[in-house]
Amino acid sequence: MKNKYVLSGGLAFSEEEDMEKFKKYASEGWLIDGFALGIFYKFKKAEPQELSYCLDYQADADEEYFSLFEEAGWKKACSAGNMHIFSAKPGTKPIYTDYNTETDKYESMRIRTKRGSIYSSIAGILLIILMIFSVIISKYLFWPLFVLVIIDLFIFVFNFMPYVAYKYRVNQIESTGKMKSATMNKSLGIINTGFALLFLAFTIINLFSKRTFGTVFYFAFSALYFNFGLGYFKKYKKSLR
Repeated sequence: MKNKYVLSGGLAFSEEEDMEKFKKYASEGWLIDGFALGIFYKFKKAEPQELSYCLDYQADADEEYFSLFEEAGWKKACSAGNMHIFSAKPGTKPIYTDYNTETDKYESMRIRTKRGSIYSSIAGILLIILMIFSVIISKYLFWPLFVLVIIDLFIFVFNFMPYVAYKYRVNQIESTGKMKSATMNKSLGIINTGFALLFLAFTIINLFSKRTFGTVFYFAFSALYFNFGLGYFKKYKKSLR
């Protein structure tokens, strides 16, 4: 087997854990080689190596950008959009050595995901209003609008959750000079559990309304977010040991 795929923890939420995961896989002869379907890491088979990894964000990465990292001892491992993962020999000087530059690293992503959250929430409100009017004007428009609302909900969640993570990272670094993942895991556990309870409420409403599709659909999302929440609470509990 030349390649293998591992589920991503989400770099916004588990950057430190995933960098350690890459290091462990490298020592076993598996090097990070890219992303697959947006939720999996792709690893390629290689000779076992002792490597350290780090993540950086850069929207317009060019040869000069990668050259600066290479001169500092950090070699590009893979990229996806504006996310870039670098590897180096253990003991290489970190890319970010002070909290001001590290804050800048996350600030651009915080602004980007904040905009995405705002735009998708506005779009969601407008679509819900159109759904209400569609019941009065034309019932044939209801289901297409419903599908658009679900799609918009996905977009909102995948912007809002990273926004919370990036905002927390920026606040932690500015206030303490370092990132404390334990508290973030606790906060993300609470937020994911909140989403799970929201979807569970929708499940109960659809159940009493005898809407089979809606019941199954919302229950699946409720179970998914309960699982996410439980995962973050486990990470939080583990960090306290």
